[in-house]
Order: sequence, then structure tokens, then C-alpha cells
Amino acid sequence: MENCDKKNNDSKEVEENNGLNIYPIINIKSAYILQIIFSHINKKRKLRLVNYNIEIQKKINVLLEDYRTAAGIYRIGGRNGQVKIYTLKDKLLFEGEYVNGKKNGKGKEYYKIGGTIEFEGDYLNGERNGIGIQYHLNGKKNYEGEFLNGERHGKGKEYLNDGKLVFEGEFKNGKRNKGKEYDEYRSIIYEGEFSNNKKSGKGKLYLPNGVLKYDGEFLNGKRNGRGKEYHENGVLKCDTEWLNGEVNGKLKQYFKNGKLFFDGTLINGQETGYGKQYHENGNICFEGEYFYGSCDGKLYNINGKLEFEGKFNRGRIYISGKEYYENGNVKFEGNYYNGRRRKGKEYYENGNLKFEGTYSCGERKGKEYYENGNLKFEGTYSCGERKGKEYDINGNLIIEGTIKNEIWFHRIKQNLLNLFIILNILNIKNLIKINKGSQLFSYI
Repeated sequence: MENCDKKNNDSKEVEENNGLNIYPIINIKSAYILQIIFSHINKKRKLRLVNYNIEIQKKINVLLEDYRTAAGIYRIGGRNGQVKIYTLKDKLLFEGEYVNGKKNGKGKEYYKIGGTIEFEGDYLNGERNGIGIQYHLNGKKNYEGEFLNGERHGKGKEYLNDGKLVFEGEFKNGKRNKGKEYDEYRSIIYEGEFSNNKKSGKGKLYLPNGVLKYDGEFLNGKRNGRGKEYHENGVLKCDTEWLNGEVNGKLKQYFKNGKLFFDGTLINGQETGYGKQYHENGNICFEGEYFYGSCDGKLYNINGKLEFEGKFNRGRIYISGKEYYENGNVKFEGNYYNGRRRKGKEYYENGNLKFEGTYSCGERKGKEYYENGNLKFEGTYSCGERKGKEYDINGNLIIEGTIKNEIWFHRIKQNLLNLFIILNILNIKNLIKINKGSQLFSYI
């Protein structure tokens, strides 16, 4: 009876201990041994004390080969002291100090794949707390700094997987809060505040040479709010409002020499409404209304002389309007297609009409005039061929026919010049070039 009572007492002790999570693996051949029961359903390992039995011992030895999890000093209630934790494949996952079943003190964690170190530093109550270093899978530093409750918190530095510094500053709840960003050449590119690891709040952008590029407000990684932009020589480029990375509001933009370049309004980065642009020498370049994709106003050359008045797109491809000579007289007025004249009138510099008609794919059809106002030609110009009527400076018809590459194939209509009379009499059908001095046809 005494033996039976003793056996019952031992069983009771086992049942009381079953609620504990982890038991020591100090001496597998002690009075009690560990049997590992692995549940594939709930993915949890459970350890149970049983009386020593040689057959059970063999089974446990096999189990321990595949499911070894830890080696160290244990007490009922949890691991304590120096501990090593392994994967199912006997790969080291953690080595360090435990107190009452939790990581406390110095420790190291390792990647499951590759086995390289993933973290080394301080722990408190099972979490990373204090100073620590995280590593990339290739062994290069990922982060070095302070931790709180398992997350980056406080001062720290981030590195690329090649070991180059990419950020240093303050972290909050695992994310960047304030600091400096660097490019791959260790040049500072941003300094300021963050939210959710994106530039948000006050900040500064820098060029690769370290010159300040932008100083102002950010939101979600983009310029938002008031901000100043600078040229690479340090001269102010603009001081305006920004929205989602684009200028949005009144804008004064300056050249590198500090002179005004633009004065107007931009909405979502596009010029809108009335505005002015200037040449770098200070002379006005444009004044008028801006629309999305086009402008309506006056263009001036670098000397401040009116060059064009009308509609054009942002690439200065004319749509409709007037071109001017430097003396202020109209050079052309009409419509354009893809920046080329389509239909209109050309004028001499003295203001007299030079041509009126249409233009299309290298073809010109209409009337051409002498500078004195008399009709010079009426017909069609196409691919080096001109077909129509030619007049002299006094308005007399001198020829009607086709001119191809300045070669005449013609039929004489009037007896005005002895040369043409002789050619007609001799019935010469060969090639004769027009005397350049006659200037019967000309192009702008």
C-alpha cells in the first residue's frame, strides 16, 4: 500500500506541473525525464514529466534530435541564466540571458535562413530594450541604436544592405521621427521631420554637393505648405505655397542671377490666369493669360521688342496670331498648324502685303505681291514646282505656266520681252534658267 500511495503522489506532482510552459533539459537520465509531445494542429510544443523508463528514453532521444529547442539552466517557472534556443533543424536562433522565462540582459538573435546574426543587444521582459544592433541577412548593419518594447525608439542609425549609412536621427515606435537622410555617396539629401517614415513637417532638401535646395514644409513625402526653393548657386529660386509636390498659388520665380523670371499664379504646377515672364537680362518675355496647355498674350524678343501676339502652347508652338518685325510692323497674321503657317497674310517690313493664301505640307497657294503693292504671282507652289501666272513689277502678265526647279516649261501669253519673243519663234523647248536678277519668285 505504501508503494501504491507513493506512486499516486508522484502522479499528482506530475499533474500539478503540467500547467507550466517549459521544464529543464538538464539531465535527461534523472529521476524524471522530459517527453516532448508536438501538436501539428496548434503548433505548440508541450513538455510532460514522466517516470524514467528505458524505452521512453529511446523515443525521447529521437525526438530531441528533431525537436531540440533550448539548452541552458531552468527552474520550475521558466528559463534562467545563459540560454540557447534552436530551430527544429538544430539551427541556433537565440543565445543570451533569461530571467523567469523571459529574455533579460544581453542576447543575440539569428536568422532562420542562413544562420547569420540578426540582432545583438539588450533585452528587458522579453523585448528588445536599450542599445542594440540589427543586421541584414548578408551580415551588414541594418540599424544601430536604441530600442523600446521591441521597436526602434530613440536615437539610431539605418544602413543599406551594402553597409552605407542612409539615415541617422530619432525614431519613435519603430519609425523615423526626425533626422538626416543620405545618398549612396554619404551626401546629405534631407534633414527634418518624419511621420510614418515619410517626410512630414519642417524639412530641408539638399543637392548632392551639399547646397540647400528646398526649405519648407512636407506632408506624406511631398512638399506641402510654405516653402522656398534655391538654385545650385544658393540664390533664391522661388518662395511660394506647395501642394502634393507642386507649386499651388502665387509665385515669383527668379533666375540664378537673382532677376525675376516669372510673376503669376500656378495651380497644381500649371500656370493659370494672368502672368508675366522675363528674359534673364530683365526685359519682358511674355505677358498675358495662361490656360492649361496654352497661352494667349504677347511674346517679346530678348531686346524687349514685340515678336508675336496671339495663342500658342507651352512649347511656343503658335496656334493663331500675328508675327512682328523688329520695327513693330506685322510680318504675318493668320492660323498655324503644329507651329507652321496654315492660312494667312505675309507682309514686307514696310507694311505692304507680300502674300496671302494657304500653306499645307510644303505647298503654298495664293497671291504674291511686289513691295510696291502690285501683284507678282498667283497660283500654287508645291515641291519645287510653281504653277500659275507671273507679273512684272508694273502689273503686266509676263508668263502663264509651270515652273519646275526654276526650269521653264511654258506657253508665252504676251509679247513683253524680246527674249521670250525670240524663244517662241525658234520653238525652243530646251531648259532655260530664269535670270536670278528678275526675282520673279521668292520665299520668306
